[in-house]
Amino acid sequence: MLPPRDKIAAAFQVVNDAIRTEPTPKQHQLMVGLLLDGLFIKAGDDTDAYIQTLSWCLADAAPDACERSSGPKPPPWIPIPALAPAARELWLTYRGNFGRPPPIPDVLDLCTRYRKDLGMLRSDIVSVRRTRHRLAKIVRATEDASPDEDWGI
Repeated sequence: MLPPRDKIAAAFQVVNDAIRTEPTPKQHQLMVGLLLDGLFIKAGDDTDAYIQTLSWCLADAAPDACERSSGPKPPPWIPIPALAPAARELWLTYRGNFGRPPPIPDVLDLCTRYRKDLGMLRSDIVSVRRTRHRLAKIVRATEDASPDEDWGI
């Protein structure tokens, strides 16, 4: 049983808006600050510079070849719904190095992986919508057919 058309459209809209909405610098900085808080890294001048640098990198994260080849073109920034699961994964797996934050390339790799997952989710929703449309056409065609017709099934 596939979901109704309006639920599929609503799911697509939510995911598409999450991908297409460019976060403000303050939103990125807030999320990076939360990432550091979750890792129990104390605030200071060095963490302020880390937050600004990582936020700048998240705002200008060009998609790699793998992301560009896997469907619609991803945005040139990291959406917040891609940064949040990356932060959670770091909270669960990062083994701190004397209170130092995780390397920026590692954070970016995680974020781009989740950005790709968002794009794949959007593509999956489109596939469900297309499948539902095709199945509805098949049902209409079989309802219009005579009951004596042999379908070869």
